[in-house]
Amino acid sequence: MQMPDHRDIGERFAAAMNRLDRPAMLAVVTEDLVTDWPQSGERIVGFANFFAMLTNYPRRDGVPPSNDHQNVGSNPSAALKLVAPTYTLVAVEGAGNSGTFTVRVTYPDGSIWWAVNLYQLRNGKIAYTKSFFAPEYPAPEWRAKWVVSIPASGDRASKKQD
Repeated sequence: MQMPDHRDIGERFAAAMNRLDRPAMLAVVTEDLVTDWPQSGERIVGFANFFAMLTNYPRRDGVPPSNDHQNVGSNPSAALKLVAPTYTLVAVEGAGNSGTFTVRVTYPDGSIWWAVNLYQLRNGKIAYTKSFFAPEYPAPEWRAKWVVSIPASGDRASKKQD
């Protein structure tokens, strides 16, 4: 059996999430996908529920973006892109059927969050994820003499040289 290409799976998953492309998502996740969000105590069971949650992401005024589909012509996902978060894959680590995606998430209000997604594959597709979220925030000055700055991409290289 061929070893999974974790980088490819992560890139395809992030791209499909940004486009809200159902067929592209199903190419990388199982129909019985289970997603856990421990911070909020939620579990999403099944791809259908996962995709429904994504496509009903509320706008700031509380109206689900799916109500905008009629105004977008032949590209209904265009309205969703305006109100749903966008995902930038920062890092992927994986071996065998387990791995980790680190993702930078930009929300419509401009806030930036980081997500660490632990995942398990079955037959080369994501079957289970556990995601942890944290907002991006400025480093406090009091730590400056003990730390170096890293770029927003999360790269290990330093911006600050001593």
